[in-house]
This record gives sequence, C-alpha cells and structure tokens, in this order.
Amino acid sequence: AWSHMPKPAEVALRSAIRFLFRPREWVQAISSCVLGGAGMRAHNWVGVHARDSPEKSQELRERGGAMETLKNQFTMVMGLASMLVTTRVLLQTASPSQLLAYENFGNANNISLCYTNNTREDHDIWGGWKHGSEAFTTSPGTVAAVNAHLASIAPVFMSPSSSAWTDFVL
Repeated sequence: AWSHMPKPAEVALRSAIRFLFRPREWVQAISSCVLGGAGMRAHNWVGVHARDSPEKSQELRERGGAMETLKNQFTMVMGLASMLVTTRVLLQTASPSQLLAYENFGNANNISLCYTNNTREDHDIWGGWKHGSEAFTTSPGTVAAVNAHLASIAPVFMSPSSSAWTDFVL
C-alpha cells in the first residue's frame, strides 16, 4: 500500500502512526528498567527480532520465500555486535524455540542476551491464529508496547523484512 500511496498521504499516514503509537511515560520507564537491568546503555546493544512459527513459514512458502536460517541470523548478530563493539543483545521473539536457540548461541559466543519476560508459543496465537485468543490483553499489549519502544531506540535493529513488526518499528 505504501508504494501506491501519493506522497502527501504517505507522509500524513506515517505522521499519524508516529503520533498514535508514541510511547507513554510508563512504557519508557519499563523500557529503561529492562535496559538498566541488563547493563545496556543508549549505544552499546543490538536489538534483534527473531520471527519463526509454522504459520509464518507457510505464509512465506506460499509467497515463494523462506525464513532466514538461524546460522545466518547468528552471523549477522555477530557482525552487528562487532561493529558496535558490544556483546549485548536484546532479543524480541514470541517463540520459545527461538529463545532457546539464541540462549545457546549467546552462551557459546559470549553474547549477553536480554529479553522481556512474557509467555511464548511456537505457533502464532495472536490475530486469530488460535481460536479464542485475544490479540490485546493487558500483558501481551504491555510487552508489545515495551518491545516496540525498545526496538525503535535500538542503536541497530535486526528484523525479518517479511514481518509486519519490522514495518511497524520503522
């Protein structure tokens, strides 16, 4: 839709999104706690959004694409961390298997991994993927708001181009 929108309408829409989704003071305070608790300062960490689920993989296959391999993700993380001269990574993922893989990677490579404490499932449970699930209950909504703010202030943010989260954060 962005590519077919007249420039003035695109500017207006992006401005409206920035206004509507600006972080409240309490979101900024929680974000500061997350960063402070992990010893992260404004310039010394890499933000990573790791997206993986059977539903996303199927969606990408139907579009002729594929998820980036963990090996490639880890290579990119190491390169970004080296560029920033840091070992600190803030991970955003809804997948417990992705979290475990990143924890193992971090432990093996002297990467200090930080992430929000929230419920995770390997299948997409939001947006109607799971019958009866609610997209915006308090806890997931709070986690999303904090993660969105953290991603937006990351010195470097790595996220799949196929994810709506990437566009939202940008």
